[in-house]
Amino acid sequence: MALSTPRDNFNTICRIATVIQRFVTGGLEPDTKAGEPVTTPPRIDIAWADPDDAVLDPAEHMVMIEAKAGYYESVRHTMRGLQLWSNKE
Repeated sequence: MALSTPRDNFNTICRIATVIQRFVTGGLEPDTKAGEPVTTPPRIDIAWADPDDAVLDPAEHMVMIEAKAGYYESVRHTMRGLQLWSNKE
């Protein structure tokens, strides 16, 4: 998946990560039996492609895109090239 901040919206920030685990109870769905409110946001475990890109602040909002089929890493360089090309004026 690729992540960016809502302010940047992939214009200059594009952090690459891989989803390594998706929990169902207490992850995608709140664990109401343990007292979590139904408004608890989904949680996933991810591995960052570059550890320097890791976002450790749980209050930081991120925009995520993820391919429905295939892996993003295989086209990352093409996407980065298109990003650079589209920003030329």
